[in-house]
Amino acid sequence: FRSGTGALGIPSFVVPDTGRKTPKKMQLTPYRLETDEKISSAACGYGFTLLSSRTTDLTKVWGMGLNKDSQIGFHRSRRDRTKGYEYILEPSPVLLPLDRPQETRVMQVACGRAHSLVLTDNEGVFSMGNNFYGQCGRKIVEDEIYSESQIVHRLQSFGSRVTQVVCGQDHSLFRTEIGEIGR
Repeated sequence: FRSGTGALGIPSFVVPDTGRKTPKKMQLTPYRLETDEKISSAACGYGFTLLSSRTTDLTKVWGMGLNKDSQIGFHRSRRDRTKGYEYILEPSPVLLPLDRPQETRVMQVACGRAHSLVLTDNEGVFSMGNNFYGQCGRKIVEDEIYSESQIVHRLQSFGSRVTQVVCGQDHSLFRTEIGEIGR
């Protein structure tokens, strides 16, 4: 497993612990990521990872790794509050604009090259990250800057409830409860 972007969620793999002089480029054996929540869905993109839990707690999704296109949301820098992080080295909450956060569960996460989808049980699908080809399901904006974007888009008008989301490199697919495929 490549670990240089932080996608594995273990900060010491990227920033060496005392005694090791260089970052770990690869993790050749399985490594358990300790979390407080029971993880129900996981997805890997290009150098980043999303995890989710079906909890009704306020935090339901965590992201780590490469975030140059805000594919794991906007994470404000502690040093400069006007900037966001391009790399997230450990699982960090991904904020979703939910109307009823304590009644909504995340059912699935999916990742593409630089975009992400989050499927909920009763508030639809949310997307974030690079939308150059319309893969986030919103209007394409010419010359849009994706780094440090705070856009989390709610996708609507599928006709029936979405039950599965899938990301390719630069595209997304949605399967509805009646078996239709949207893109």
